[in-house]
Amino acid sequence: MDVQTYLAIFKENDLVRSDLVRILENQVKVFEKNSMPANAEEAKWLAIEIAEEEKAQGYPFLNGNETREQIAQRYLKARGMF
Repeated sequence: MDVQTYLAIFKENDLVRSDLVRILENQVKVFEKNSMPANAEEAKWLAIEIAEEEKAQGYPFLNGNETREQIAQRYLKARGMF
């Protein structure tokens, strides 16, 4: 999925690119830089899923005691990507 499609999904679904979503977007860049396109694609879809979950619950996941990095690692580990 290219950047325009990714951003269009966010716009069409009224999703917010929260801090956690932006962390995953940075991870996408790392995957792409290291020639890991399948992981980059999975991280994009994961970011969309997280944005949908945050929208449904009405608040972002980063309102707890965990750091941004800890939350991102937890999600990536749960999906076997880290």
